Amino acid sequence: RNIGTLAGLTFESPSALLTIGDGAFSIIGIPSVVIPASVTSIGQNAFNNIQTLEVLTFETGSSLTSIGFGAFGGTAITSVDIPASVTSIGSYGFYNVEELTTITFEEGSALASIGSNAFDGTNDGSSLICTCLNSACPSGVTGYGGTGLDGCAQADICIWAVDSTIVIPSGVTNVAPSDLTSCNADGITMVNIPTSVTSIGVDAFKDFGFLTTLTFESESTLTSIGTSAFQNTGITSVNIPASVTSIGDYAFSSTAIISVVIPASVTSIGSSAFFNIGVLTTLTFADVSQLTSIGESAFKNTGITSVDIPALVTSIGNSVFKNTAITTVVIPATVISIGVGAFADIEVLTTLTFNTGSQLNSIGK
Repeated sequence: RNIGTLAGLTFESPSALLTIGDGAFSIIGIPSVVIPASVTSIGQNAFNNIQTLEVLTFETGSSLTSIGFGAFGGTAITSVDIPASVTSIGSYGFYNVEELTTITFEEGSALASIGSNAFDGTNDGSSLICTCLNSACPSGVTGYGGTGLDGCAQADICIWAVDSTIVIPSGVTNVAPSDLTSCNADGITMVNIPTSVTSIGVDAFKDFGFLTTLTFESESTLTSIGTSAFQNTGITSVNIPASVTSIGDYAFSSTAIISVVIPASVTSIGSSAFFNIGVLTTLTFADVSQLTSIGESAFKNTGITSVDIPALVTSIGNSVFKNTAITTVVIPATVISIGVGAFADIEVLTTLTFNTGSQLNSIGK
């Protein structure tokens, strides 16, 4: 210790070194270090407060199992790959590593515990949950609260953003807003929903204003899109999976979607689901649609020019198509009620037809 500045720290290969002791290199000036594969433990404060240390590398085939208290705290490391063999990261292990923006857990990680404040003070104070890469947070960890990876405390599996793209690992079944709370919405432009996701929760991506691209993996199992899930985003197109049965209130309101196809599987469209999308001009319902209800204001203030209401629909809510550009409407015989102002303020609407055998018994004012 206290021997000045080194050009770098490497160990002759193959190294037989097993342990790097407490405080072994702390305060010494080292720009980079390569930890031999033979090392099984790194002690407390081993490299603590080496402000020149920017590059940390673990040799392939690492046997490391533990990273001690404060081991790399106060360094200038920008990224770190945690070997799969590591079972514990001590409290303050990477504390106050302000430049650390990327953490990768190797596939098959055996990590079981992360100490308090282990990653606090990283990424200029932002949570690392948004800058992980490629793999899920290790499944053996039971709690992330207070570690600097707090977003994982509410999630079964970590969700991050990489290069402006939200990465949702395969295996995730529900996307909740708590999984995304530490993501910087201003930097996210793309999201891909994996096949495993069955539900997208309330407000999940709400107000991600720079989000323009939404894709779903083939053979999607998604069944529900929650209230305001994509409200106030910049999404320009959406290919709703054929498995979806419900679209929640305000789900896509105030987006930039130009056209939308409602799959046959959808049985209900919530209130204001596509409200206030002025550029939305094309609305299509798939053949053999199972849709029975369209919530109030669902397509209000859009640019829709035509609509073929599905044959099973029984109710059309208040203001559903208010202030659109529809010219012709045919009301199926199954419709029992039409809400207040359902077709109000459509100056170009010239033809309204009720099918033979109509069961309509209520029309709003």
